[in-house]
Amino acid sequence: MNSNPGNVRARAYRADIDGLRAVAVLSVLVFHAFPSGLPGGFVGVDIFFVISGYLITSILITQIDAGCFSIFDFYARRVRRIFPALGLVLAASLAFGWISLLPDEFAALGRHVAGGAAFISNFVLRGETGYFDTSGEMKPLLHLWSLGVEEQFYLVWPLMLYAVWRIRMPRYLMLQLGLVTSFAISVWLTYRSPVYAFYHPIPRFWELLVGAALACAPRFSSALRENSRLVNIATVLGIAGIVGAIALLKADSVFPGWRALFPVVGSALVIAAGPEAWLNRKLLAHPVAVFIGLISYPLYLWHWPLLSFANILFAGPPPVAVRIGLLVVALVLAYLTYRLVEVPLRSKPRILARPVVLCAIVWFCGAVGFGVLTDGGVASRAVTAINAENTVNADLATASLGKGNDLVEPGCGVPAADAGLFLWCYHDKRQVPTAAVWGDSHANALYWGIVRESDPSMRWLHIGRPSCPPMIGANIDPDCDRANRVALNALIQDENIKLVLITGAKWAISDKRYPAQGNGRRATDSGEAGLAATVAALEAAHKRVVFTIDNPELADPKRCMTSRETSSTVFNHLLAYRKPATCSMTLEEFYKDTKGYRAMVARLKDSFPNVLVYDPTPVLCDVAADECSMWRGRAFLYSYGDHISDVSNGLIASSLLPLIRTFVGQPTAS
Repeated sequence: MNSNPGNVRARAYRADIDGLRAVAVLSVLVFHAFPSGLPGGFVGVDIFFVISGYLITSILITQIDAGCFSIFDFYARRVRRIFPALGLVLAASLAFGWISLLPDEFAALGRHVAGGAAFISNFVLRGETGYFDTSGEMKPLLHLWSLGVEEQFYLVWPLMLYAVWRIRMPRYLMLQLGLVTSFAISVWLTYRSPVYAFYHPIPRFWELLVGAALACAPRFSSALRENSRLVNIATVLGIAGIVGAIALLKADSVFPGWRALFPVVGSALVIAAGPEAWLNRKLLAHPVAVFIGLISYPLYLWHWPLLSFANILFAGPPPVAVRIGLLVVALVLAYLTYRLVEVPLRSKPRILARPVVLCAIVWFCGAVGFGVLTDGGVASRAVTAINAENTVNADLATASLGKGNDLVEPGCGVPAADAGLFLWCYHDKRQVPTAAVWGDSHANALYWGIVRESDPSMRWLHIGRPSCPPMIGANIDPDCDRANRVALNALIQDENIKLVLITGAKWAISDKRYPAQGNGRRATDSGEAGLAATVAALEAAHKRVVFTIDNPELADPKRCMTSRETSSTVFNHLLAYRKPATCSMTLEEFYKDTKGYRAMVARLKDSFPNVLVYDPTPVLCDVAADECSMWRGRAFLYSYGDHISDVSNGLIASSLLPLIRTFVGQPTAS
């Protein structure tokens, strides 16, 4: 995350702001390395946003007021500041990915390199959430989303400041309008669609505008600093807001929204208090804090690729000693980048310091990344051959889902105008369907076994959307809410559909809390209430309802391949310390982990006694051996993430369909 504007004489240097940068970057580092140790450390990015808005706006208004502003000079300075370290990290990530990643992983890295070079990582990552998405720990350039947000802000902000100066409009009017609008959108969107609110630039711009407001209102800071007591109170309150957010917020907190006020306003108070405040002078301006602040940008860039690559190669979080060692390596790399790359390119004119050359380097990395993506991860690399068995197994696991798609054709009864809401909208083309599978990606994984094993007495259609369980009224996100209502209406109006099977990921139904939405429903039960509303609506329309309990959650199949190696002997020695991923669990562990979920299912059955509840656990787990495993012999029971494979959906369908025939009063097929 960048917030250093470069070599501009428009402002006096403040060591305490470098110290505040240190607080920001260290909170992010600790959060990424030890999430449970500093659960709210992700707010370090919000602190960076405020610092950036303050410092760069200070420079802009000084130049604009003096009549010497040049948009070309501004972007040239941004390029000299941002591109050297970014280009180095992108190139290093591609190089290490070349010797360590399997083809699908390398292709994903290529996409993120291209997105990072174009400063659109936030949009790329937003588009990846949901179906087939991998966890953030498996994305070495995930952290570049914040750099994308910041640079998108600076595409428009300098021009807006210059425009209001030209038309002699008071800056505070534009600031108030932008800040209030962005904050209102952030609060609203955080509850409607948290992923959009997190990655989209508009709900984040207000954080940079808070810093900009400080720069545009120097009288406020001056008045505050005239009273030493108020200055120290402001600093204490600011530090308290930052520390409170870091300590109390969690990764699953509804964020940003109004909760971002704590780190943002806290940072603004610390900056406004000035360098003479006691805590600023004694704590933030301490030489150690200042040193870390000076290298904060390259430190932010380096730390996450190191941790993420380790997560990939260790098949999960690496040992504590390895994580600590990687943070030390990140510090060393950050210092070397600062001393040998950033400082020389800023202080001495040379060809590499020319913006056009720096742009060419970064964009060349982006072009290479795009090439890696389009090539499918360059399967001809040595690491692919070294891990030939793992690669084949990974391909088998990922490809072992969707057998039976030759039996279906598009169409599920929804209006054409709403078809874009659904990734899955199929029906069996052999006979008119009389039953339907409705749900998220877990429902999709189940559907293919059902359509293969079905007989002419009951054919099936499928309607579904990723990360969108069939919970009417649960406030998941606007598109999901709309999709669920469209799907429900289509199923109710289809007179041929007599039975509807609903299912969804356990985490989305019972483990996740959604904001309250109407009918007096509380946020703590909206997922369960939404599922109940779905069942009630279907039964009111005289549809028979089947609910399938979710499958055990195990690691992604690729993370169970512990013999994996890189094409570097040095790195292979480090991998000897890895531990196997969660590729199996005991039944006792599974039932313990799903106790709350199963209690929810029991309440659903009590409320709707006519619902058939099916539990696939005896099919997916070896009850006699007390084990739920990734494999059945040499066959994968799971395909990607925690989704079942075609082996599993076939086994489940063979067990479930006879029960359904009995449930609806049809004879069991011989």
